[in-house]
Amino acid sequence: KTYEKKDLIFDQGLWHSLQHHSDFSNPDYQKVLETINQSIATSHTFLQNSSHVILTLGTAWVYHHIETDQLVANCHKIPQKQFVKRILSVSEIYNSLQRTVSLVQKMNPDIKIMLTVSPVRHLKDGMQNNALSKAYLLSAIHQIVDNQFVYYFPSYEIAMDDLRDYRFYDTDMVHPNTTAVDYIWQIFSRLWIDKEALKTVAQLKQLLRDMNHRPFHPDSEKHQKFLLQIETQKKILKQNHGIDF
Repeated sequence: KTYEKKDLIFDQGLWHSLQHHSDFSNPDYQKVLETINQSIATSHTFLQNSSHVILTLGTAWVYHHIETDQLVANCHKIPQKQFVKRILSVSEIYNSLQRTVSLVQKMNPDIKIMLTVSPVRHLKDGMQNNALSKAYLLSAIHQIVDNQFVYYFPSYEIAMDDLRDYRFYDTDMVHPNTTAVDYIWQIFSRLWIDKEALKTVAQLKQLLRDMNHRPFHPDSEKHQKFLLQIETQKKILKQNHGIDF
């Protein structure tokens, strides 16, 4: 899709796309269109060359913009009276996912699609509405998973049923903390990342730690040898895996 001026709205001195982040907004509508369309072109090329795509669903609650008759991705702090808030049905979520999967596979027939539900609670909707929302998302996802091209990773279930403790949440009691993220990542890594690739990840992590090391004596012979080792590791990783530092 190529965005045109008719796809934008003007509010409080800025042009916005209701389908894009506020970073794209600008007083000059031509700049908005330029950055949006460039982003779409880049993403299109990226998808064509990707092996996997991960879609994380957060909530089934949506906002419908009355004037343009569309569901929006971003309200841009536009007055709430211009929107109607409602929850998507399971069938609506399923149909949307089905369209997305079909379009992505048409663009890249060999791509693998992984669906997951975010464990972040949307408490502004209320506890009951958050639970209902997550249930709708899970129900729709499990109708579309085929374990051939479309898979499911249970990040939501790991956080809710395996960790199951507020110790694993940040101080806002909404977002999983670093310990929870690392725990879920370790499970994801074992399931989805090749063992040899994990070895490369470990090497890269160590190298990044070394690169961020702050020496007490930067001019010492010991530190100069340390810097040479870093450069050697960079060359090896770049040669073997094409990693560009």
